Amino acid sequence: MRGEGLALAFGLALAAACGAPQAAPGPAATPPAAELLWSVAGRPTPAARDAVAALVDAGAKGLDPGDYDAPALAAALHELDRAREAAPGVAERFDSALDASFSRFLSDLHAGRVRPASVGVGVGEGHGSFDARAAAGAAAHQGDVAAAIAAVEPELFLYRRVEEALGRYRALAADPNAAPVRIPPVVHPGDPLASAPALRRWLTAVGDLASAEATEPAAEGRYDAPLVEAVQRFQGRHGLEPDGVIGAATARALAVPAAIRVRQLELTLERLRWLPPLGGQRIVAVNVPAFELWAFDAQRLQGRPALQMRVVVGRAVRWQTPLLAGALNQVEFHPDWEVPPRIAREEIVPLLSQQPGYLDAHDMELLRGNTPVPPTPENVAAIGASVRVRQRAGPQNPLGRVKFTFPNPESVYLHDTPTRRAFRHSRRDFSHGCVRLEDAPGLALWLLSDVPDWSPERVEESLAGEASFTVRLPRPVPIFLFYATALVEPDGRLLFFEDVYGHDRALERALAARRSGASASPGRTW
Repeated sequence: MRGEGLALAFGLALAAACGAPQAAPGPAATPPAAELLWSVAGRPTPAARDAVAALVDAGAKGLDPGDYDAPALAAALHELDRAREAAPGVAERFDSALDASFSRFLSDLHAGRVRPASVGVGVGEGHGSFDARAAAGAAAHQGDVAAAIAAVEPELFLYRRVEEALGRYRALAADPNAAPVRIPPVVHPGDPLASAPALRRWLTAVGDLASAEATEPAAEGRYDAPLVEAVQRFQGRHGLEPDGVIGAATARALAVPAAIRVRQLELTLERLRWLPPLGGQRIVAVNVPAFELWAFDAQRLQGRPALQMRVVVGRAVRWQTPLLAGALNQVEFHPDWEVPPRIAREEIVPLLSQQPGYLDAHDMELLRGNTPVPPTPENVAAIGASVRVRQRAGPQNPLGRVKFTFPNPESVYLHDTPTRRAFRHSRRDFSHGCVRLEDAPGLALWLLSDVPDWSPERVEESLAGEASFTVRLPRPVPIFLFYATALVEPDGRLLFFEDVYGHDRALERALAARRSGASASPGRTW
């Protein structure tokens, strides 16, 4: 792809210099002069210059300028400007190539470069049809390339903030004086630290240490209080326990170069493009690697969330929480727990053989259809097939006092939990795939605040009682189980997280395969 583009740029330059037509490589047809969008009388229009500039600067959007043949187009534009008289066919080939590249650019900005389903993500199939060629043509006719780009990008405030953060980290990556620091762990507050000056420079560069927070000359080689506080801020932004101790995890995070963080931000922009338009709806979003839930009121999508809490998600090794979109439609108070067949087979059955009274001790029962059956060897052998395990509502039930459901093929849901210690950990992948909530009553209050006859007092009474019942939401609330290892909080704080499920690596492979496939595709003009 890129080699063809450079070859054609050279051909255009030669044609312009010699005044002779130059055939374009590949089978692409030259459009009639009457159909030219980006050229007038053999010269590029102002919109063409803006479009080429946007492609050259595609990196600012987290995209690769080479994917849109930006170097070749920029070279061709330069040569067309220099030529006294454009050779026959040169402007036509430039026009056709720019239209194809700019259309592809708009398409990628609108819905991303990779189909989410191809990397196992069930988010992003709600964009509907989009005619990128028509959008590019409108930009050329109206002469407003910037407006065309703004119209196709996500409207989310989060997208803009991530894009701004990308600009800062791209500048960091290009600055030879802004280098990460390697520190052998473990370093405690007050310890000698020979690399303290380098640590100070890096923490200043990434914004965790204000340049005014100078250290005393006597503490130049020591891990002093200003550095400790800056490291705590750094730890808080990187999903680490903010204890100020430079242990192995903190040392690894401090050694990550800005170029890697740039890539994380680029992948977040790609994933944000997958999201469908949200309109004026309330939404709930769970960012899996951040172990956080946000709930936004419709009128506050541009500001702070109405609700934010820690969550526990599925274990990285065997029980990953699926990434998908849906609509929360039910709040279930004091739910029973229908033990998923796989958990029943792998975890409950072995316990039954070791502890004959296990079911009674945990307020569980076996069901064949809807009929309770005794734990005979035959019934135990059928668990996970024709026999189900159910745990009744109560203090031992792992779903706690309330559960939130939405139709989805993975049968996952959000729920309360009687066990609180997991929320004290910075990394919280402990569940079997469903999402445990730190403040499930808070989510119940927020969801039901939009339902007639459900006052906060009624919600509190229902949570405190024992009756099991379900409330259907008259207006289901969109929910996204999402994945972003770089994100900007509503208060502007830039966060980075570990790629706990390896989804960043999978997306990298998909993007590389796309580039490889495009390079090998025949018929590309540029």
